[in-house]
Amino acid sequence: MKIMNKKIIKSFLFVVVLLAVTMVFAQTPSAPNRTPPPPPGVPIDGGLFALIGVAVGYGLKKLRIKK
Repeated sequence: MKIMNKKIIKSFLFVVVLLAVTMVFAQTPSAPNRTPPPPPGVPIDGGLFALIGVAVGYGLKKLRIKK
């Protein structure tokens, strides 16, 4: 009778520990830090290069008119 009780107690403790471990690992992680991203730097895209190209072209045109 005592051997049977020890087996039951060991089995019960094993199940309790197994369930406790799975509950601990099943917790959801905390919410990520929701700070806004830093503002972007100066955008250098095709529009800036087109503006520089137009400015160079306009400058060359003005130089030709003066001559």
